[in-house]
Amino acid sequence: PLLEIKLENPPIEQLKFSGKVEVSSAVLEEGIADADVVSDSVFLEAGKDGFKLSAKGDVSTVELELKKGQPSLLSIEVENPIRAQYALDYLKKMIKLAKLAPQAVLEWGQDYPLRLSFRLKDKLAISFILAPRISEE
Repeated sequence: PLLEIKLENPPIEQLKFSGKVEVSSAVLEEGIADADVVSDSVFLEAGKDGFKLSAKGDVSTVELELKKGQPSLLSIEVENPIRAQYALDYLKKMIKLAKLAPQAVLEWGQDYPLRLSFRLKDKLAISFILAPRISEE
């Protein structure tokens, strides 16, 4: 018998993100590169006071923390603290577009997919969706 496989586009427009952070693309790119040195995944966290990217390896830890009011943290919209883990292999590929746009917009939720967007006024708009890495930590 033949298998019939139906391909359906995921309902991306139905995703409801509980947090949104706009940061300097260069700073985000640097944070991801630093995290890649110590781990294969990264945690993204946001609260009312700021945004944090962190990675923990066997012998060291990397943290990028941006507080409200710092020039690299352009805006933050979050009601409750959120935290999720993502694979660095994919983030490293996605962040390559940081060279095209000065700002990156991250939207995610607690253990929820991440949407990473780059926009260049009236010229370019591209977004990536990345599923979270769920671990039993």
